[in-house]
Amino acid sequence: EIMLRAARRADSLMAPSAATRDEICAVFGLDPASVAVIPHGAGQPPDVDPVPEAELRERHGLGAGRVVLCVAAKRPHKNQGLLLGALGHLEDDVVVVLAGHAEPYEDELRAQAAQLGVEGRVRYLEFVPDAELEGLWRLAECAAFPTLGEGFGLPVIEAMARGVPVACSDLPVLREVGGDVAHYFTPDDPAA
Repeated sequence: EIMLRAARRADSLMAPSAATRDEICAVFGLDPASVAVIPHGAGQPPDVDPVPEAELRERHGLGAGRVVLCVAAKRPHKNQGLLLGALGHLEDDVVVVLAGHAEPYEDELRAQAAQLGVEGRVRYLEFVPDAELEGLWRLAECAAFPTLGEGFGLPVIEAMARGVPVACSDLPVLREVGGDVAHYFTPDDPAA
């Protein structure tokens, strides 16, 4: 109720994507023409020397295999558990790196990985300095974002800006951000 009153009294409203604008307008009964869409941008990558691949592989026990990178806080709506389920459909040399703030959901992810027998193929990283993250982007075979809902999808743009192939949930907002570049999958199907 408070948000609705505020939205109706505001001089201007902004949303980071048309998909988010449409959702907000549907929930609050607002005219989409009254909401400006102002997308986020990835900006320039940090001006740092990336940590070398060999050092990152050693530091995080990545071996010589392929790395799927997911940069996101570990929260239920980010749906990283889907990636754990997907490991059973991929060759044994694939390692999933979950880089992002650890929240209570990480405990659920660890339990799920153990139950699936893939705990040795998942790396849980919290905050990583810019140089390390840039190194991870460089060594990633692809970036995966299995989210169930977003306002924009900045990691998709960050990956694409670095030339990293992207696989992400088939959501209107991510289609808006990823265009025809990303590979889309349903966020409830690990095989996809």
